[in-house]
Amino acid sequence: VKKTVNPLCGDNNVKEMIVEFSENLPSILSKSQQFVCENVTYTPEVYIGSCSFDTIPTRGILCTTRKKVIIENNVFDHLTMASIYLSNDCNDWYESGPIRDMTIKGNIFYIRKSTAFKGKKGAILIEPIVAESMSEEVFVHSNINVENNIFYMEHDNVVNAKNTDMITVKNNKIYSLCDEKINAFIFNGCKNTVVENNSLK
Repeated sequence: VKKTVNPLCGDNNVKEMIVEFSENLPSILSKSQQFVCENVTYTPEVYIGSCSFDTIPTRGILCTTRKKVIIENNVFDHLTMASIYLSNDCNDWYESGPIRDMTIKGNIFYIRKSTAFKGKKGAILIEPIVAESMSEEVFVHSNINVENNIFYMEHDNVVNAKNTDMITVKNNKIYSLCDEKINAFIFNGCKNTVVENNSLK
């Protein structure tokens, strides 16, 4: 990058930034398509441990970064949306980039039917917002491990994921607190998915 224009400087639009490059961009970046850039040298590693998330009107944790993420030994209760939401929305919110190394372990989730919000319910929602024209074979996130957690479920879902490569869900304990059978795991457009040694009671 040779020059940037601060969007808050002078009369510049607060939603736009002009970036000049010292070399030509790849030809695939045609003017007829929209692309998103991210400063990958500025993304953080994240550790969230031994915290309590209770009575929140939205999601508990919204996290997307390509560096190492560990979410462990937390308690989630009475959340209106997903307890852990992994998006990567570059259409509206321009959130940070894809997940490449995430571990979710040793947490306790209480998923309450009374606080569910429309379809955004459940414990772990992996929902990259991709263009409608993109194929299910496009994998946005990868290498997500959900291990040794406890889920108390009054409704669906434990893990609901799409467009993700290498998801491992193992050694989790799931307790159904509702009369109907819960749909614990949903995977759409995912590959290399491992689901093993989970108990459902």
